[in-house]
Amino acid sequence: MTALTYGTVTGTFGDTSAAVDNPIIGTVTFTPDAAWLLSDGLVTLPTPVTASLVNGAFSVGLVATDDALLNPTDWTYTVTFNLKMGQSPWNKRPINIKVPAGLTTDLATVTPVAASEGNAILKGDTGDAGPQGIQGIPGVVDGALYETKTHAASTFATPATAARKATAMAIVFGS
Repeated sequence: MTALTYGTVTGTFGDTSAAVDNPIIGTVTFTPDAAWLLSDGLVTLPTPVTASLVNGAFSVGLVATDDALLNPTDWTYTVTFNLKMGQSPWNKRPINIKVPAGLTTDLATVTPVAASEGNAILKGDTGDAGPQGIQGIPGVVDGALYETKTHAASTFATPATAARKATAMAIVFGS
């Protein structure tokens, strides 16, 4: 079984009115937008995680949304706020964020992103090798035109002659 990777999300909330020092109290909830996470035959049902503010701040570890070993990848969390300044509710619309593996994300620095259930990866069995493709036309490497030559059992690229460059360029550029 593959171990899940985690990121950390932090946040600090303060009252912007200088006249009164109202402590911010409440919770911040992170709800995964992915319905399930698949890894090595294991189905994980992500559940919401709620962080309580302590002195107006929180820190919480969450399953990373960019873990390449999970299916889907690049999903998001919907972040909802249940906060109060003194006795007054602090109304804030939910936002969506990504949580990168191994990093700390401060809510004060993130730009909300569109909600995403992730990108499902559909993978079947490896098929048979296809037939050999046709030989390509000469190519350009660092501004020099090259052509493919075969000698004995070896194939290699050499700089093309001026006459062949003109012909190849006419083919490549349709002149």
